[in-house]
Amino acid sequence: MYGHSFGIYSLAASFKATHDPATLDLAKKAFLWLEEHSHDSVNKGYIENIGPDGKPVTRGGASAVGGATGQKTMNTSIHLSKP
Repeated sequence: MYGHSFGIYSLAASFKATHDPATLDLAKKAFLWLEEHSHDSVNKGYIENIGPDGKPVTRGGASAVGGATGQKTMNTSIHLSKP
């Protein structure tokens, strides 16, 4: 999810530069999908590893930023947290 946060940032920057509503729409859809599938409403923060089906990955290695399967890191949470 850490990498996805930067994809959302780049879509928002593209919209700011081009005013193309398709980029803003995709950024919103990506963020809402991420909120629905990755946000931990009980313990707060964001689950790092989510599969294409939107379910947490329960087996395998570390996330791209070093969090073990099932863990959360501050990197993802600080880039996706709402103000």
